[in-house]
Formats: sequence, C-alpha cells, structure tokens
Amino acid sequence: MFANEAKLMRRIKTEEDIKQLQDGLDKLNKLSNKWLLKFNSSKCKVMKLDDGSRSPNTRNKLGDDVLHESDRETGPGGDITPNLSPEANIKKRPHHTSVTYTRLANIRTALRNLCKESLRTFYTTYVTPILEYAAPARSPYLVKHKTKLEKVQRYATRLVPELRGMNYEERLLELQLTILQDRRVREDMITTYKILKGTDRADKERLFKTGGTRTRGHL
Repeated sequence: MFANEAKLMRRIKTEEDIKQLQDGLDKLNKLSNKWLLKFNSSKCKVMKLDDGSRSPNTRNKLGDDVLHESDRETGPGGDITPNLSPEANIKKRPHHTSVTYTRLANIRTALRNLCKESLRTFYTTYVTPILEYAAPARSPYLVKHKTKLEKVQRYATRLVPELRGMNYEERLLELQLTILQDRRVREDMITTYKILKGTDRADKERLFKTGGTRTRGHL
C-alpha cells in the first residue's frame, strides 16, 4: 500500500455530506500517521466532478493543511478532469496519437516493403494497445475524439502499397481488422460480462440493475 494512491470520494449535496467527507479525511490522516505512511499534503487535491460547481462550498483539510482544488488528476485509465471528458487522454499518453504515429513511422522505416501480414502483426502489437488502453473506463464518446483515434488506423492501413487504391473499409477487410469503435464496444461487452459473472472485482450491484427473471439460463 502506498499513501499517494489513496482516493476518497463522496457525493456532496448537504452540509452533512461535507462533514462526513471531512471525517473520512481525518480517519485517513490518522491511519497514515499510525502506519508511518504520511501524506504529502501539498500533493493532495480536491476535485469536484460533473456538477460539483453547484454543490455547497467545501474547505477540506488534511491534518492542519487546507486542500486546494485541482482541474486534472491521474486516475484509472488516464487523467480525470471535472467534466469527465476523455480529451486530455486523447491528447496525451496513454491515448497519445503522436506516439502512435511515431511508431507507425518506425515500422515504415524498418520495413520499406510492407505486406499485409507484416503490417497487421506490427500494428496490432505496437500500436493498437496504445489506442485501446483502458478503453472500458475511458472510452471516447464525442465524434471528434472517435475520429481522431480512427485516423491513426486509417493512416496505418495505407502503409501497404497494394492496398492504397482501396477505400478504408476494403483495406480493413484485407487486413482482417475492424474499426476501433467496434472493438471498443466489444471490450465494453466483455467487461460487462465479467462484472455480472463476478470474475471482475467491480461492485456490480452499484453499476447494474438486473431483472428478477431468468431466460434460458442467461443473465
């Protein structure tokens, strides 16, 4: 356990919610002091998510230090901003499109005469993992973000000389690839199945509401 990995969240609607949040911070601070894993209060921040700007004003403290508000913090799958937009993650790592273009340029330089099999192997090994990193948690939902990621794959499929006269869909078919949006949906479904079956540690009771009837053994 590392003290700098701790995160505390609470929905704030009333003064009582503020008090309970502060009580949680006090308990964390007391525990960290007990186990000699003291927090660096200068690196501890407060972030109001979504409509947090309309919640009651808070002045949270960690020990004797007042915590300042932040507009960007690192969380599961990348950076978290108050509006929960994936913009920051698409512009920088892990969804850093410039990194993917650099890798594609390296592939093109190393293999000047790319065939379909070679491109597919190198692309799915060195580029796809960057584009799909933490997709179930940080999947883009705006068209401009989806388009920016898809442009990387469009560019990659044009690196094979014999495919340059084909349109994007035909190139994907020849390379046995699918559009990135379809792959993200597939990952969402796999993650959902794991949560509902209990093989994932996520709290399915908080994430899903299932019906009371069963249909031929399915969830």
